[in-house]
Amino acid sequence: MAFRGSYYAEDNGVGAAYYRRMLTAFFRENADLGDRTVLRDLATEVGLDPAKYDQALDASRYADRHARELQHSYDLGIQAVPTLFIGDQPSMASPLPASSPAPSMPPQLPKPQRVPRLDARALSCGARERDSHSSPLMRRMRVRAAS
Repeated sequence: MAFRGSYYAEDNGVGAAYYRRMLTAFFRENADLGDRTVLRDLATEVGLDPAKYDQALDASRYADRHARELQHSYDLGIQAVPTLFIGDQPSMASPLPASSPAPSMPPQLPKPQRVPRLDARALSCGARERDSHSSPLMRRMRVRAAS
């Protein structure tokens, strides 16, 4: 039900605050997010009207939206949270049962791009100075290197 309430919170401009409050309540306060009273109290804390929030939890509009999003997750192959995607293949965050086939890897991952090396002079705090070797940062680096 907390997910249904999240759609109502988003529609009322407090989606981010709602998510933050629900996650804090669940993970830090061990709140039962399956309890309507707990949900209503938490929603009230982020500025939602408790009576309208209760109505939203029962509204088919939000129930249908949640069902569509769940189906979309299933269609993508998501079985655990979090799920990472490598290419277009989900990489399960939790182990699969022994009877399940191992998830396949994409045939070839793109090669990593080379990152150009930085010249130590580029780190100069005195970028506008004529001689970047005399900047305070470069002097400290030379002192440390000599030690």
